[in-house]
This record gives sequence, C-alpha cells and structure tokens, in this order.
Amino acid sequence: MKTLDPVDWRVSERQGDIAFRWGYAGEDVVAEWEGVLTLRANRGGELKELHAVPGASAETVEKMRLGVARAFLRAQRQQYSLHASAISWNGQAIVCLGASGLGKSTIAELLCRRVGVELLADDTTAIEFVPGRWNVLPSESLLWLATDGATGKSPARPAVAARAPAVLGWLVSLTFDDQADGLALQELRGGDAVSAILPSVLRFERTAALWARELDFLGGLVSTSRIVRATRSHRLPAEALADALLELPLVGPP
Repeated sequence: MKTLDPVDWRVSERQGDIAFRWGYAGEDVVAEWEGVLTLRANRGGELKELHAVPGASAETVEKMRLGVARAFLRAQRQQYSLHASAISWNGQAIVCLGASGLGKSTIAELLCRRVGVELLADDTTAIEFVPGRWNVLPSESLLWLATDGATGKSPARPAVAARAPAVLGWLVSLTFDDQADGLALQELRGGDAVSAILPSVLRFERTAALWARELDFLGGLVSTSRIVRATRSHRLPAEALADALLELPLVGPP
C-alpha cells in the first residue's frame, strides 16, 4: 500500500499467530496484519483502501476482512465487537463466548444444521445498540473448523448465512469442567456477568478513555441482556449443548 505520509505506529502485538500493528499516517489510520492484508481508513473508521498481501490465501484474507479488519474499523467509530460465534434463531441471536479451543465454531456449525438457524458470525461478532435493545449484525458467512489430524482450521459453509441483524437474546460463556456431571447452565448477573464477557471484548488499544467507554458498554450489555455460563465435560457430546441452547426461552426484559 502506498502512503503519502510515514506511519507513526502506535500499537504492535500479536493476534493469534499473526503479527498486527496500527498507527497514524497524517489524517488517516493504517492497520497491517502481517502476511495477510493492510488497510487505510480515515479516523472515523471509513475505509479508504484494503489490499491483500501477495501470496496470502483468498480464504484467509476474506476471513480477516470480514472479521478483525471490520472490527478494527468499528473500533474507530467507538463501536464494539466480541471474539465470539453467533447464530440467529427465531429472530434472536445466541452468542457463544470463550477462549480458543472451547468449541465456539463447533457449536455454531451444529446449530446451523437445524432448520431455521442462520449463521451471524464465526469468530468476530459485531454488536450495536439501537433504542431499547442490542442487535447482532451478520458479518461472516464461513465457519472455520478443526479437522481430524490437522493442526489448523479449514473453512466450511453453513446451510444458511444470515442477511439481517438479530436481536441479542443470550450470551453464552463456554467452559469445560471434566468433574462436571452432564451439562450445567447457570445464569449470571452483575459482576459475574461482566467477568464472563470482558475477556471476549475485542480491543485495539489500551487507554483510559477506552476503558471508560468499555465499562459503559459492558454495563449496558449486562443490564439489557441475558448471560449464561454453560459448563460441560469433554465427555459430553457437543450436540447436547447445541440442543440445550435452542431450548433457551425467548428473551424479554431481564
């Protein structure tokens, strides 16, 4: 990507296995995911240019373009995204939170086999507030799943990808406990709910102003949504959890 001004790099870190950095170039912001893509936008998050790195796989570029790159642009507009999978069911969204390896994509894929379930997001879930509720936006149309004997993930297309936002119904925090007997669903409130969501908030900087806005976001999310912790052992088939999530009641006022 050609730049008219040198880039003043502000943040340099790793996002999973990929080195990431962003900074300012004059009135613009530039972000780079090493070996995958580079983007330039204005400081209000309006995309100006996006270029794939030569040699990067088209599927990886598309995953990052629709996922973390879009989340980065949203962050410039002070909007929020979660490291989470999400599906739409009966007009409401079920969002699965948790660290890598807890089965977010697997659960989403199993849910998408059910009639009437649509994929909203595989790994990066965009949330926006409209008067009286939170909406989950459709962002990703592929699921990335681990395959037997493989160290990485491969893309899979769900039966139906959502085209319209869904009202946020449930936020589900996934955990494993091999001492657990079956599946336990525990609704969380207050500080416990905030603690369950906080590790999944995608952020691209760490400033006092960001922390203040983020606390407002979390407070609003917890006060207007339902949060449940789903605890299961590795022995429990993932299908059992998928079935249980579709039995959660439609959400009204908390």
